[in-house]
Amino acid sequence: GRGRRRGRGRAFRGMSTAVWPKMPDPEAERVSLALLRKHDVRAPGEIHLERLSERENAYVVAKRPGNVTARLIHGLVDQALIYVDPDGAKTPRGRFSLAHELLHWLLKHGADLLEACSGSDPARGSRFKAEHAADDGAATLLMPGYLAADHCGAAQPTFDHVFEFAESFTVSAAAAGLRYVQLASAPCAVACVRHGVVRWWNASAAFPVRLARRFELGPGAHAASPESLERHVREGKPQLAPGFAWSPDKKRARPLSFLEHAVPIAGTEDTLVWLVPA
Repeated sequence: GRGRRRGRGRAFRGMSTAVWPKMPDPEAERVSLALLRKHDVRAPGEIHLERLSERENAYVVAKRPGNVTARLIHGLVDQALIYVDPDGAKTPRGRFSLAHELLHWLLKHGADLLEACSGSDPARGSRFKAEHAADDGAATLLMPGYLAADHCGAAQPTFDHVFEFAESFTVSAAAAGLRYVQLASAPCAVACVRHGVVRWWNASAAFPVRLARRFELGPGAHAASPESLERHVREGKPQLAPGFAWSPDKKRARPLSFLEHAVPIAGTEDTLVWLVPA
């Protein structure tokens, strides 16, 4: 069917009802921005998570919290502790984990929901929604639009822009890529791929075709197989890929080509991929 606009995103009749880009949970975004305004944060370097947490009565303790990077411990009614792995507290992953736990506290997620923060995928339902809201709020807290938008304005965005954005806000390339496409006006998409299958994705509103979770990449996608990925990573630069190799919407994707740039995510079996129309 013909494309239709819905808000900032895009959907197609007879296909997925999902729209892109996936934007932050509104309440999580509101709470994060309210916290930053409350403490007059005007630059990325002023996002001091431990200080912000303590001002909200969530006290950060350097203590290994088991098999995760950070964990919220409910104490009294108006106070909590956040245990943070001392070895990773200042890393991008550690900062995001701390922001995530702080958002659980600010969003008043009860202790029953926080059993989800154990490193495994939470079940669907309220626990699942709480985890995603905390992730969305953490991304907004670390990369608020009023500070981040100027970093996401390239006419032809590349992974270099994403890496610079990540460095400026002390976040991972994956977190930066997801936030970049939310704020970009240029067509671009980011995806996480494992063994040739899309694990997650998001795209700017101008990106011409949808991707899909659990989609098996087709011939011509450089992240489709270990052999092609290895060759691509050795090249170290974007390379052409056919649109139909990346999208289940074959009719719309067939005339398209993308510049695909894939980089391995250290310590995982995953690959982070950046796509722009060729």
